[in-house]
Amino acid sequence: MAYNSAAPLISLSSSSIPQRYRAIQSMVVDYALGVAIIGLNPFRSWLMLTLCIAGIIILKMMWDIRRKWHFAGRHRVLAIAGYLFNLLGALTMGFMALLTLIFIGVVFPVMTRFGLSAALMTLTWIVGAATNQFFLNGYLSVEGASEKGENNG
Repeated sequence: MAYNSAAPLISLSSSSIPQRYRAIQSMVVDYALGVAIIGLNPFRSWLMLTLCIAGIIILKMMWDIRRKWHFAGRHRVLAIAGYLFNLLGALTMGFMALLTLIFIGVVFPVMTRFGLSAALMTLTWIVGAATNQFFLNGYLSVEGASEKGENNG
C-alpha cells in the first residue's frame, strides 16, 4: 500500500505513540537477533551469501519500520542528513564490534568466530533504532502539520 499524502492520517492519541515506538523497538531486537544467528554461519566460504542475506533482512526491517509509521514523510534536510550520519555510525560501530572480538580472540581463540555475528547484530540494532527515530520524527511532523491545518482552516 503506497503512502498517499492526500489521504487522511490515522489519528492516534499521544499515549499510543510511545507504545508503537516500544513495539517497533522490540521488533528491531528480534531482527537483530535473527541477523546475529545468520552471522554464526560456520562456513567462511559462504561469507558473501551471509552478508547478502543479512543486508536483505536489514532492508526488510527498514521497510517494516517505515510501514508501521504509515510511511510518514515531510523530513527536513537536516533530519535526512542526521539519518545518513546515523547509518554511517551504525557501519562504524558494527566494524568496531568485529574488531573488538578479533582482538579478544587473541586471548580466547573461540571468540573470533563470533565477530561477524556481533558486527551484524550491532549494525542491525543501530540501523533499526535510527530508522525508528527518523520515522517517529516524520510522523510527529506530519501529525503536527495536520493539526495546524485543522485549527487554521
